[in-house]
Amino acid sequence: DKHFILLQDIDASETTSWNSGQGFIPIGDEANAFSGHLNGQGFTISGLQINRPNKAYNGLFGHINKGSISDLHLTEISVQGENITGGLTGKVTSGEIQNSSVEGKIKGRTHVGGLVGFNRGRIENNEAKVEATGTSYIGGLAGINRGRIIQSKSSSKVNGTGHNGGLITRSYSTADVSGKSYVGGLVGNNHSGEIKWSYSTGTVSGFNLVGGLAGVNRRNGKIEETYTVSKVTGTLETG
Repeated sequence: DKHFILLQDIDASETTSWNSGQGFIPIGDEANAFSGHLNGQGFTISGLQINRPNKAYNGLFGHINKGSISDLHLTEISVQGENITGGLTGKVTSGEIQNSSVEGKIKGRTHVGGLVGFNRGRIENNEAKVEATGTSYIGGLAGINRGRIIQSKSSSKVNGTGHNGGLITRSYSTADVSGKSYVGGLVGNNHSGEIKWSYSTGTVSGFNLVGGLAGVNRRNGKIEETYTVSKVTGTLETG
């Protein structure tokens, strides 16, 4: 329930050697989510390193619930985890991410996204310019979108909130995304969500359920006034 502000840029490259090579330990996990508020004031954290290939909930934050992040930028980061892995956060259950960006490399197994791995919160005015790789539910912005995304730019785009389906609007992705199944330039899985006035331009590759915008659009998901010029390669169910 605490509030924090960043007062200057942070060079986090020394985290490579922290915790016996695991690097930075994410803030919050499945059982103990971050519920406070962080205002980055437009400053940048660079060189953050996380190397936890056998652990879930990875990112600067592992899990955010009823918390918020705003005006924070991550550059030259490297995050490797198992499931639910993102650049800024592994999962948003309920909360907000605004006016933030991620640049770097994100790698995991399932539910992997440039900004967030699994989103059920509100993500607005964010960008992700990343290389995102994994096995399934891999997206440039979000691995799975069950929230809402508003006026965001992305190389990995993220969404936002609620049980009525996510909204992605006025957003774009330039991410390079690769995986096996449920692989999308914007989102791996658009579950009951809405995407409009958006586009993607990255390179997307996988085996099945691969799309320039979304690997899968399900449960009455809506995509309108949206286009992709992504280079997409796959074997089965590729769009």
